[in-house]
Amino acid sequence: MNSAFIISFTVTTPQTKNIEYSILKGSKVSVVGSTNINEFSCFSEETYSKKTAALINNDDQQTIYFKNAILNVSVKSLDCSNVVMNANLCRTLNAEKFPYITIELNNVKATDGKELKLSEWQHLQADVIITLAGTERRNKIFFSGKETQSGKYQFVGDHTLSLNDYHIESPTALFGIIKVKDNIKVKVDLLISGNEMIEQ
Repeated sequence: MNSAFIISFTVTTPQTKNIEYSILKGSKVSVVGSTNINEFSCFSEETYSKKTAALINNDDQQTIYFKNAILNVSVKSLDCSNVVMNANLCRTLNAEKFPYITIELNNVKATDGKELKLSEWQHLQADVIITLAGTERRNKIFFSGKETQSGKYQFVGDHTLSLNDYHIESPTALFGIIKVKDNIKVKVDLLISGNEMIEQ
């Protein structure tokens, strides 16, 4: 099976495959947070052109490693359904200087330690590097994935971040009366298609 995420291998030695993948329409990335008064959600439904990455399986077939598997979410694409909130978010994340939230995927494995297979929903753990406002941090995130049809996958999950860890000061409004709490949650619902690139 040729796909962006090759889950089951018949070989027993490490193997590298170059893949071409696309994040499809209907995918959604959101930032969810709260203030001392209420909660807020900011959504991005950007689509992305085809990209390439390298996929490497290890010999125990339990972990898949990636090179150049990067998702750049435009800060300005995040819509909080409130013009003032949109502006505050862009200012907080310094969107003029750092226009993207970057998520770089390093490796993926099943949380139960078994072989990766996505014929049914499977709980996964990923090692990623998340960059906010120019500061990067390595994170372990948990999500679920399934092959919805041949060569197409859905990945759903969320991860809580501390703004303080990224040296970001929590924004305030109304002369400090409203203050955004330090922890925010990044949620993803990604629809991905991909294929192994055939050497010419």
